[in-house]
Amino acid sequence: MILEKACEYRVDTHQLYIDYKQAYDTINSAELVETMKEFEIPMKLVRLVRMTLTNTNSKVKIQGKLSLSFETTIGLRQGDSLSTLLFNLCIEKIIRNVRINQGRTIFNRTRQCLAYADDVVILRKTKGYI
Repeated sequence: MILEKACEYRVDTHQLYIDYKQAYDTINSAELVETMKEFEIPMKLVRLVRMTLTNTNSKVKIQGKLSLSFETTIGLRQGDSLSTLLFNLCIEKIIRNVRINQGRTIFNRTRQCLAYADDVVILRKTKGYI
């Protein structure tokens, strides 16, 4: 919709697309817990999430056979509905630290960052460094 409006009002946009490969596999659980505290998520929920991320064992199925159990120390579980929400918290923390989104749109500032799941796009009115 932003790109449609930019075209309609003849606003030049330059886009940088970022797709985090294996992003869910690289989340540091200790930093995730600290991010949850920073966002003032109730401590009961923080403790519950911490419990789901510690002492986690996994198995891999290859050609119908299960591997031996191994401990998972980093990352979020694939297919877990909570993983998407937790990953979005991490992306939100990153975007806030970059300080691109300051409450306006691309029409009244030079750049904007949009994110959904593990896909991020940075829009800018002019060519140059983001």
